[in-house]
Amino acid sequence: AGQVQAVLGLSGRRVACSVDTASRQTVDLFSLSERGRPVRTLSLDSAGQSVQALAAVEGETDALIGSTAAAGSIALWNMRTGQLLRRISLGLYNPGTVCLRGYSHHVRLSVLLVCRWTLCKS
Repeated sequence: AGQVQAVLGLSGRRVACSVDTASRQTVDLFSLSERGRPVRTLSLDSAGQSVQALAAVEGETDALIGSTAAAGSIALWNMRTGQLLRRISLGLYNPGTVCLRGYSHHVRLSVLLVCRWTLCKS
């Protein structure tokens, strides 16, 4: 048992879920049947830190991004393989900054971020 940090419904009857336990943090991808029952679970490679928000990447159906709780970074995964493709530092310490959405256009990734606290500056 653990504490759910984020849940995201995705295209293709998939759900991504970030969970923290006392000893580790996991991000799992569940493929669902037409009746909504899990038929396959894929554990994504660890981002190394707690993932507090998950977002889809428009234009890349097999990409998932997540923002980490403490380090001011985002993680990018391949949802077909579970591989962590990259961890990108935002270059600032704003624990309230979370990713809302990703956009891919001609191999470029843009990420929409929001800061949940007024002390954050862009």
